[in-house]
Amino acid sequence: MRQLTSEIELLARLVGFRSVTDGPNLDLVDWVQGYLAEAGFEVTRIPSACGTKAGLLARFGAGPGGVLLSSHADVVPVVGQQWQSDPFTLLEQGDRLVGRGTTDMKGFLACALALAGRLKSSPPKRPVMVALSWDEEIGCRGISEMIEHVIPVLGRPNLVIVGEPTGMRLCTGHKGKASYRATCRGEPGHSAMAPIYRNALHLAADLIQALRRV
Repeated sequence: MRQLTSEIELLARLVGFRSVTDGPNLDLVDWVQGYLAEAGFEVTRIPSACGTKAGLLARFGAGPGGVLLSSHADVVPVVGQQWQSDPFTLLEQGDRLVGRGTTDMKGFLACALALAGRLKSSPPKRPVMVALSWDEEIGCRGISEMIEHVIPVLGRPNLVIVGEPTGMRLCTGHKGKASYRATCRGEPGHSAMAPIYRNALHLAADLIQALRRV
């Protein structure tokens, strides 16, 4: 992995930030913002409504189109998990790099930052952009606060690369998702005569079983 020296160094720095979903991420965002600014990017910081987190939109180069590299800063917690090493210290084991977020998705962010650091010496023909959001792991909460700023700040890219792990395979679509809210209504009654009343929990169980059959 010698050819990936800069990426590994960046990844080690990123893993060291404890940007778990139940805590702040401002130290990581501060550092990434400074790194991108030094690399020549125009960086826009977007604070969260709660004030303890933030995201970034950054752009290098002029003109329309370009490529947007999309990442998130948060990682899932480590409480109750059995780690053989400090999850927030990058550990190299053979051809593997071990640490919280190395795959999802600080590894991609490290690669994006390594690319960003090389653009000054080899300017791209089209803009290169970076989006860094927060709280993706618990419902994509950060990007929902950032989305209205993306096109006004960055313009409309020709291509967006989302660095979520896909087994090192290129995925050009998404399996999609649909969610529904169901309300089951029963009848109040004394537990001694439960069988003669409609139980909302039984209806909900029937609904779950029907969904499982589908």
